[in-house]
Amino acid sequence: MVENRVNATDTINPIVLDWDSRHFGFAVAKANWSGEGSDLQRLINWAVDKQVTLLYLFAPTSVVLPTWTTQRCVGVFVSERVEFEKAVGSNRDADFGAEVAIMELTAENCQLDSVTRLGVLAGRYSRFSRDPRIPQGKAQKLFEIWAEKSVRRELADTVFGAFRADGDLIGFVTLKQDGLIGRIGLLTVVPERRSMGCGRALVCATETWAAARKLTTLRVVTQADNEAACGFYRRVGFHECERQVVFHLWLREPSNGTRH
Repeated sequence: MVENRVNATDTINPIVLDWDSRHFGFAVAKANWSGEGSDLQRLINWAVDKQVTLLYLFAPTSVVLPTWTTQRCVGVFVSERVEFEKAVGSNRDADFGAEVAIMELTAENCQLDSVTRLGVLAGRYSRFSRDPRIPQGKAQKLFEIWAEKSVRRELADTVFGAFRADGDLIGFVTLKQDGLIGRIGLLTVVPERRSMGCGRALVCATETWAAARKLTTLRVVTQADNEAACGFYRRVGFHECERQVVFHLWLREPSNGTRH
């Protein structure tokens, strides 16, 4: 679900994604692509045979789609995926003002509707929200589900929230342990509280949590054209470690229509 990672062997064995297919209402698959035209031809043939509507294709940033691709697809959406990492080390609490508190969130101690609204905000610049062929309601619901399942500890190992003195949730971050790596899934702060230290404080909370569990690295994925997010991660000590282009190859129009 969401921000799928694929291994090099997936070029040989592309995968139909059950969750994505159920959520969007049409068959969705993913694969890596090295840039070889013959591999792409084989991947598209496989996807057509499987009656796939949407193929997520992860590739090096240097590759270019062959011109014949447009003849096989009804549409193509292109985005650039950037992964940042930061070594887990000594950490100081951020000075973000007396009116904001950071606390761990659970399904019992927060209002889930506030969490899901922030989830939609976190996904605003995602490839799912920006691809015009993905119905807007489905894209928003994806991030609502991601946020709620994170708070319920189904898709995250911990979630931290930033609260104002009046109890309003104004930001949150989700974290999943992957070996010695802590992967930040969603991180957002309401627009009126940005550039005031809340995001930095949420990252500090994840780093403290990771350090207590002897993790070595924090990682997070965002979109290259989300300049605000990229700039933020660099300011709080992350550096770029991986970059990929992600193609959405639409092999047929989605059965439940597109947004306008």
